Amino acid sequence: MEEAEKKGKAEEPEKDAAKTGEVKPEGNDAPEGEGPYDTYRGVSESGDTVLCGANSYEEKYYFNPLFSNLPEEVQNELKILTVLYTEECGGILTLEFTADGTLNLKTRVSDYDYYYDEIEAGLKIRELAEEKRELFEMLELYYKTFFLKED
Repeated sequence: MEEAEKKGKAEEPEKDAAKTGEVKPEGNDAPEGEGPYDTYRGVSESGDTVLCGANSYEEKYYFNPLFSNLPEEVQNELKILTVLYTEECGGILTLEFTADGTLNLKTRVSDYDYYYDEIEAGLKIRELAEEKRELFEMLELYYKTFFLKED
């Protein structure tokens, strides 16, 4: 059995970053504005501010350096929850703030990932949203206070 099959992922041809929603790691030298994530500003293709994300295809984690002043415990908890989600369900998970400060958990999947179970992934997202509700509410308050300058 091949390595890709052992991990529960389909082997896929060369991926197009715009199609797969690839989360690029900090320090990527892609020109600004190319691909779904502008790593210089931490903005998704939809214009939302990316807090962090994990990619099971590339086995990478991204944390937006704009949020580096968050407590280390919070940063570690975000890393653990996103990486565990992608290891369990596959695909790509990002936590993104909308223009009004709402935190969304967004998932993306490659067209070639035949092992990805949308139902299981949806249930896991709901479970995370419930288990981490207090953390997510605090992050929304933090974003609204320090980035949107709301009282």
